[in-house]
Amino acid sequence: MVPEARQDEGPDFVTVVEAGLLAKTGMNSSGLGLVTNALVTDADTGAPGIPYHLALRAILDCETVSDALAALQSGERSSAANYLIAHRDGSAVNVEAAPVTSASLYLLFPRTGWCCTATTSCRPGSAAGTCRCGSCRTARSGCSGSGPGSAGPEGPPTLDTFRALLADHANYPSGLCRHPDPRMDPYDQGATVASVLMDLGTRQMYLADGNPCSAPYRQLDYREFLAKPS
Repeated sequence: MVPEARQDEGPDFVTVVEAGLLAKTGMNSSGLGLVTNALVTDADTGAPGIPYHLALRAILDCETVSDALAALQSGERSSAANYLIAHRDGSAVNVEAAPVTSASLYLLFPRTGWCCTATTSCRPGSAAGTCRCGSCRTARSGCSGSGPGSAGPEGPPTLDTFRALLADHANYPSGLCRHPDPRMDPYDQGATVASVLMDLGTRQMYLADGNPCSAPYRQLDYREFLAKPS
């Protein structure tokens, strides 16, 4: 689902969600974009706090990256999560947020114009462990010009670069383009169910409904819908 929300106060936004959720991956009329994944750490004890999806919804109400960081620090969080936040002005940050303590944010800023994250914590010493599937290494090598779909010496990564990276099958079936692992119990198997690319400058979203190795990206034009002034 891609709900479109207009607001009397605050930026309008679009978000890609599973049915029933308030917000998840998305972008707003102030130029802010958000992608995310949940984390599991030994600090996730079920203590009361701001639910993960309420934090996501709060970020999409923000106008700047600084506002989004303030929103994440506004109270104690109920669970660990990763938030990759960017703005069309060029600012970006990847945030690993621990539960409970409002100030427990680990910030990763872009290197040579880009940053990436995987579904597990890549912070040294993190209780969530390190990325074992190789997704971060694949993405970094692609963005730096040495991996599949890489930008090469011609210039920075493009949308085509990221399309190729997100369809990559290194470490199959558990790579960037994830497929069910038949060796696992059916209830433990995972797969890529959607792939999203966003151009915050042009307010365009590209959405693949399923594995991007086989599902084509459809272009969603939000230039008019997200034209509300900040």
